[in-house]
Amino acid sequence: MCGDGSLPGTGNGLPWARLAELVRDRRRAAGLTQRQLATAAGVSVGVVRDLEQGRTGQPRRRSVERISAALGVGLTAGGPPPGLPGGPDGEAAADQGVTAPPAAAGGGSEAAGTAVVLGPARQRAVLGLLAAQPNSLVRREAICEALWEGDPPATAVSMIQSYVSRLRRLLDPPGAPGGGDSLLPAAGSGYRLRVTGEELDLIAFGQLCAQARSAARAGQSAAACTFYEQALDLWQGEPLADIDALRGHPAVAGLARQWAAAVEEYADAASGQGWYSRVLAPLRALAGREPLHERAHARLMIALAGSGQQAAALEVFDGVRRRLDDQLGVRPSAELAAAQARVLRQHIPAATAEPGAGQDPGLPAAPDDGAPGEPGEPQASPVVPRQLPAAASHFVGRVGELEALSGLLDQVRQDAGAVVISLIGGTAGVGKTTLAVQWAHQVADRFPDGQLYVNLRGFGPAAGPVSPAEALRGFLDAFAIPAAQLPASQESLAGLYRSLLSGRRVLVVLDNAHDAAQVRPLLPGSGRCAVVITSRSQLTGLVASDGAQPLTLDVLTDADARELLARRMGAERLAGEPDAARRSRLSSGMRAARQVREPR
Repeated sequence: MCGDGSLPGTGNGLPWARLAELVRDRRRAAGLTQRQLATAAGVSVGVVRDLEQGRTGQPRRRSVERISAALGVGLTAGGPPPGLPGGPDGEAAADQGVTAPPAAAGGGSEAAGTAVVLGPARQRAVLGLLAAQPNSLVRREAICEALWEGDPPATAVSMIQSYVSRLRRLLDPPGAPGGGDSLLPAAGSGYRLRVTGEELDLIAFGQLCAQARSAARAGQSAAACTFYEQALDLWQGEPLADIDALRGHPAVAGLARQWAAAVEEYADAASGQGWYSRVLAPLRALAGREPLHERAHARLMIALAGSGQQAAALEVFDGVRRRLDDQLGVRPSAELAAAQARVLRQHIPAATAEPGAGQDPGLPAAPDDGAPGEPGEPQASPVVPRQLPAAASHFVGRVGELEALSGLLDQVRQDAGAVVISLIGGTAGVGKTTLAVQWAHQVADRFPDGQLYVNLRGFGPAAGPVSPAEALRGFLDAFAIPAAQLPASQESLAGLYRSLLSGRRVLVVLDNAHDAAQVRPLLPGSGRCAVVITSRSQLTGLVASDGAQPLTLDVLTDADARELLARRMGAERLAGEPDAARRSRLSSGMRAARQVREPR
């Protein structure tokens, strides 16, 4: 199980001063900022800052190797420069690895810097099982069960004893195998791997997580994030991934849970301070590894939105929602739904300037040497859309219809669970749009969160019908949702639209609808909203399935038609044309409808 340990300091700080100087000089000679070097090396900018300023006493060997490779500096190949650990003045400490695939897939371990072959698969499985439960007694029965899954051979005990003896010869210092100084002492009917945090990365991981939790409880967020990042840096891939016998074993699964918990806690600590970008990588890794892990996806959504990636955050929600429905038949949890609502309403605190990852608590953030910052996206101010077109200037009559429409608002006041839908039908030119817009203006003050309007072009000589996706984009644009943050699919757009309207009092006017399929994606999900639809079609599907209340218009009465004409022509002119009133009854609806202009 090859280790990936820290490079130990010498006590006087000289080697790290020389390392810092070398990294800093090579970076500047290459014309790189600290952030650019960190990106090229695949480490955090805080690791580069700490190395250059000597803020850490034990930088991780893996981090040093990545930085040296990015700079073309021979810190690892052929040994470090004189005076650095591992060179003539020092020797790298042995370190067993559990939080990475053991033995670099080759069954090896490092002892005093020398790779050791750990032997056959079952022998490595014994060591892996012991390392996953360090300093704890692991009974022979448990080892048998892990190696042979309930069907051990008659020689199982002697085989285990043989595996342990070989491991002792490989791992123990000279003269210690089986003795009091052995790393694998027998303990009753089992064995125990006796190691410290300097020898086993799993123990170091646990110690760092404990320090992080203590710092978080004390309100020291920067220190907590530093410890979490150092702990997570120890993990490279699946624990004990090359040992088939331990795949799915409870002890190994427990290691994965520890890692997941550390990622979640790190995300909480960093996001709570507005340092969203620091946790994107581990959250993406966790969400990818566990596609149904709702807490991880909720935190990933918050981090993405806080980093200015609202569309990506909503895509994350849409993906996990579909998986939960397809695979488990359940809806998103309250925590995941709450994260979606925060993203939609832009209730994510703005990102703040990040101290360097790995920065010591109490020290000021190091200058980034000219690297661009990562300010948070500005929070959009609340927008109240007012999309209604102008009302008709000569509206007359329709008293009964207006009262019927207003009567439906009682359901909205009572906050009914179902959205209130009124369907105004009738022949072409009878005045459906005129009535809908007139009434919408009369009750607009009862919908303080906005009024939405769209001409769906279901009938008429204009271009073809408006698609639901196009209408949804128009509504979301009215709420100032940037186009770059809109999801691609119609289903996701509809979900975003409904979530945005949830809890708000919004009036939606869907004019000139073609059919129910065009309308349904545009219906809010909140009972505090109301929808008015006009259409030449009866849209019986909306009446039967969605509770729409139909209201069929006829042409104006003779009295109303005469009044409309008098307002337009003047009473004196109308008196001189006695046949005008009769003709107006047949055409007044059309003329009234023409007075409505579409919103710009």
